[in-house]
Amino acid sequence: MMNDMTERENQMLRDAGALGGEYLDSLNKYDLRYLSRDEWTQFLRSCIGKFAELKMIADKSDQLDDEIPF
Repeated sequence: MMNDMTERENQMLRDAGALGGEYLDSLNKYDLRYLSRDEWTQFLRSCIGKFAELKMIADKSDQLDDEIPF
């Protein structure tokens, strides 16, 4: 289990999880045990893909905030 995440990263996880929840709502399924293989894959894509997108945006933003070295 990853414990070294920042609060900002934890918020990104929550936001990504919300997208996964929206996907489950669209299926009207809430127990992960009953997802088909394709539904499970799409659920993971929803969560992991959104987290990756948010992380990339945050990392780019951090790079823009770096001080100019001269």
